[in-house]
Amino acid sequence: MKEICKNCVHSEKDGLFGDWYCRLVTKRNIFGKEHCIKINPTDTCDNFSARPVGPTKSSDCFLTSACVEYLGKSDDCEELTKLRAFRDGYLKAREGGEKLIEEYYQIAPQIVEKINESNERAKHYAYIYEIIQNCLTCIDEGNNEKALELYKTMVVSLKELV
Repeated sequence: MKEICKNCVHSEKDGLFGDWYCRLVTKRNIFGKEHCIKINPTDTCDNFSARPVGPTKSSDCFLTSACVEYLGKSDDCEELTKLRAFRDGYLKAREGGEKLIEEYYQIAPQIVEKINESNERAKHYAYIYEIIQNCLTCIDEGNNEKALELYKTMVVSLKELV
């Protein structure tokens, strides 16, 4: 089976439901600005390398990151720091945890994109932040399983946006 460009680390999607294109296949417009040429989604670019599964960097925590950024907090805020430690410690060590993380990284960016396009962005981020606070309370109390269930339930409810 042939790999498709949307699995390439050099590919991006043009809009939420747009076509995939390769960032490496570019040309300059009349103003000299480089932009991508869309390629056939069944082809790979000449520089194909598989897109990594999971986060593109260790700090990726899509929903929480988007939420705290919306609220004006930094990338090293308490919420992100604790939830990253929870993910990298408890969740990764848990049976099925890696698979859960992988599934999250497949859907979460789409959810964030949909929220940011929504007229109800403030409402969605308020909901996410409330769940984050409840999860952090559970983690602080040593109830990691409840924190996980709260976060999973939130993601499932937000999937309806996609």
